[in-house]
Amino acid sequence: MARPDEVWLDRQRVVLPADLQIEALADQLYATARAEGRRPWLIAEGPLRLGLAAGLLAELVQAGQGHPQGGCLYLRIDTAPPPGLIRDLWALVADEPTALPLTDWMRHLAERSIEDVGKRLALNGWLVWQQEPRWLLPDRRFLAPPRERGPRMHVPALTLASALGGDVLKMPTHQMIFGCLAAAMELIDASNFLLAHQGRGRDAAVHKLRAHVLTHPSLALYAEIVRAAESAIANSITARM
Repeated sequence: MARPDEVWLDRQRVVLPADLQIEALADQLYATARAEGRRPWLIAEGPLRLGLAAGLLAELVQAGQGHPQGGCLYLRIDTAPPPGLIRDLWALVADEPTALPLTDWMRHLAERSIEDVGKRLALNGWLVWQQEPRWLLPDRRFLAPPRERGPRMHVPALTLASALGGDVLKMPTHQMIFGCLAAAMELIDASNFLLAHQGRGRDAAVHKLRAHVLTHPSLALYAEIVRAAESAIANSITARM
């Protein structure tokens, strides 16, 4: 039997319901960005799509198949990752005759990142298709968590908030990258779970975390993705001004 998770927020213990975890990085960003009620997202669609695309590229690095260097994405082609969304991404990159800039990949993947990550979450049982009738308009179909999984969609944000309240340098690598990408997307400032529980110390923790990821030699591959995500998102915001 699974045991409940425990996190600490503002020195208070929060016990989360026992269930499966949302493990993939892009899935965690998707879950954190979801809004309650009729508004689908906490942040603008442009930064959301680019952030999810960056998360997928970071998953390629986690799988040992992607190698960002000098702002471009290189690939290991001796072995492929297991079937799924990252295998599809691997095949897409492998078809290119030359290495392309990370920002180009982010813009390309962003075209379908919300849809692709949503479908993966649906395949894993985290989201289901629902239908909303509308007066004089076609019914709206959208993905939403089933009732029994709804509380678990908040776990990535709660866990990150708890980690930012402690020693950020002891965070697992995947959580460090999750935090940096969430910051680049301005998702940390939009999430009630991250905003309400950290106060003024949150900004200092995020700054310390980002500085560590961008300078530590063992995180150099992820640092390339974080820098590219920050650049792509900043450019997308500027283009709309």
